[in-house]
Amino acid sequence: MSRDMLKLGNLVLNKDKLNGEQLISVDYLAKATTGIVKPTEDWIPKDYRYGYFWYQTFVKVYNKL
Repeated sequence: MSRDMLKLGNLVLNKDKLNGEQLISVDYLAKATTGIVKPTEDWIPKDYRYGYFWYQTFVKVYNKL
């Protein structure tokens, strides 16, 4: 559900804590949110990365990265 995704995002932003309670290790969170794998398909932009269900890429907003 969308509220669960918000909780997960909050967990990442708060460095492994949700409502003051530590839920996962800091080391795992750092590894999970790191771009581990480069894309292998031609249609995926070259700057995309993937790691433990997290996709990463640079996004321009008002011509700023």
